[in-house]
Amino acid sequence: MLPIGKSEKITLQILSSLIRKQPNKLSWDSLTKDSEMKSHLTVSSYLESLEMMFVLKINYFFKQIKI
Repeated sequence: MLPIGKSEKITLQILSSLIRKQPNKLSWDSLTKDSEMKSHLTVSSYLESLEMMFVLKINYFFKQIKI
């Protein structure tokens, strides 16, 4: 199963990077470095497509600031 208009090779690179780094916090930039992509925006687009297909779930990290 592949997102429409997306490269299979790059999708597999991103997914394998996610699996290797799974227990740690990730950034779009760290995933970009592990693939042939040039932009973190493209990695974000791939992951959002996979999330819409229910392949993965993106949990954003927000640092809480005490007031």
